[in-house]
Amino acid sequence: MIEYVGRRINKCEAGCLEEHRLARARRGGDASICAFVLNSRVDIDGGVPWNLAGPANHSCDPDCETRIIRGQIRIIALRDIGTGEEITYDYNFDWVLCRDHRCRCGASGCPGYIVRTDLRWRLRRRLARGQVAA
Repeated sequence: MIEYVGRRINKCEAGCLEEHRLARARRGGDASICAFVLNSRVDIDGGVPWNLAGPANHSCDPDCETRIIRGQIRIIALRDIGTGEEITYDYNFDWVLCRDHRCRCGASGCPGYIVRTDLRWRLRRRLARGQVAA
C-alpha cells in the first residue's frame, strides 16, 4: 500500500529522538513518535515532510499491518480502506515502552497503553490490580 520512509538513523540517534519526545510530552507538547525500528542497528526517522505514511496512527484494532521487505518498511492494508478513512497499524511496542505511550484508539479491548497484542493480557491484568503499566 505505502512505504514508511525517512532518514536512516542509528540507535543512539533514535534514543536522542525519544528523549526529545519525552521532554516535549512533559512540557505538554506533541508527544508523537516517528521512529520505526528497521533492524537491530538502524531505525527510520519518519518525521520528515516526504513521509506520506507518517500520519498513520496506532490502533489496537488496525486496518493495516507493517512488514519489512528487503530493507523497506511497507504498510499493507488488511481490508479495504475507504476514502478519508484513517490508516492505522499496531505499533507493536514492547512491554518496557508502554508506560510512556498512552493509547487513545478507542477500540474495544484497548488496554489504554500501546503495547503489542501478545502482551495486552498482561497489561490488563496489572491494571485490574491497580498496578501501573510496565
